[in-house]
Amino acid sequence: MFDKADSDRIRQSLLDYERAAVTEWPVAASGHSFPEADNALQRLYTAYTQVQPRTDIQTKFLATSLGNLDKMSQARTERVLQARTDVGPPWSLWAVIFVTSGLLLGGAIVYGVEKPVKHCNAVDRSGWPQQMIADVVSGTDATPLDRSRNLLPGGACTRMFP
Repeated sequence: MFDKADSDRIRQSLLDYERAAVTEWPVAASGHSFPEADNALQRLYTAYTQVQPRTDIQTKFLATSLGNLDKMSQARTERVLQARTDVGPPWSLWAVIFVTSGLLLGGAIVYGVEKPVKHCNAVDRSGWPQQMIADVVSGTDATPLDRSRNLLPGGACTRMFP
């Protein structure tokens, strides 16, 4: 698309940046920086900005290439920052996970499921602790849904209509 000298310079800069980016991945994953990748990206920008387009097609192609290079640079910046700062979920999320798991497990242990019919029957609400825990965990109130299911008593919960 460009003159041979410009194409060769851009191709070489792209290959240099590719090698630097591949080398950067394991370094960035350990939270360190790799300045050679920054330098290679800067050389790539320089190679593109040194191009003197001679036709409208070359001008459009250069504008598109610079736009793609900007997107690539932004994605690299995000990737490097995330690798440096990402330490997993915050402690508050872990606390919520453990507390809700404990509530659910505790409710199952304390109240048990000796008679599953009680927990399925919409009229008999003796299974309210489990329902309350399930409502808290899911953030919804399933009581109206329970009443609309038309469940039949039996050894296992079954619906009247499939």
